[in-house]
Amino acid sequence: FGLKNKYEHYKNFKQKVLEPSVLQITIKTDLCITYEEIKRGRKVEKIEFKMKLQNKPIHPDFIDKDSQIIDIESASIMQTSGEAAVDKLLSEIKSELSDKTQKLVIQFFEQKGIEFLEASIKYATKNAKSNLDKYLYDTLVNGWAEVELQKILDKKANEQKQLQIAQQKHKEKEAQLQASQQNRQMIKSEWDNLTQAQQELYIQHATNLFEKCKHKLNIFPTIAEDLPICCYAVSQDRYYDLSIEGFCKNVLHIQLNVNVS
Repeated sequence: FGLKNKYEHYKNFKQKVLEPSVLQITIKTDLCITYEEIKRGRKVEKIEFKMKLQNKPIHPDFIDKDSQIIDIESASIMQTSGEAAVDKLLSEIKSELSDKTQKLVIQFFEQKGIEFLEASIKYATKNAKSNLDKYLYDTLVNGWAEVELQKILDKKANEQKQLQIAQQKHKEKEAQLQASQQNRQMIKSEWDNLTQAQQELYIQHATNLFEKCKHKLNIFPTIAEDLPICCYAVSQDRYYDLSIEGFCKNVLHIQLNVNVS
């Protein structure tokens, strides 16, 4: 963090630097920052940061270079999160790597990003029969992991596509639900405006159907109230409750429409 000897105790650093910085970045930018304390016993040894994009614009104060919101302490959070990602990738093989290779790893991370580095490490650990240190070094320098990199990029692109599909389906489902609720309110309003004699035609038809199929229709908690209105809606070539109407048509094979002349 570039704060050598400034905070003797971690709790002071956490209170005065870490938490305010994470909060400011999350509030003021399009990034949502979370972190996890990696402990050995009771002592915090490392901090692992995670970032994800938020669907909101960056606060103008955060873009202004003269703003006092970002100082050297909060900005260093971003750099440290990248270093934490590199440490995580190297966690199982770091002891096998020379200082020279570790420096090269950092260099390629800064130049080509975490995906390239992840692909190179996967390729080297998979193919190195001996001397992983040299094999990883050569993999980075010669770009041997291009195929592995493409696999990682394809996987992430597919995950993003699946996420977008799921989000679109969720939006469509919400829109359908809203349309269904609006239609239900409109049909109910029309029902309430019918005369008592008009309502009685549909109530009588619904009562007859219910008596025939009571044991099956009772699965719907509001069937007594909804069935007459369903009969009215279907008779108008419309719908009120698709669950009830579909069940009557496709399972019970009974007709809800009433011939009103």
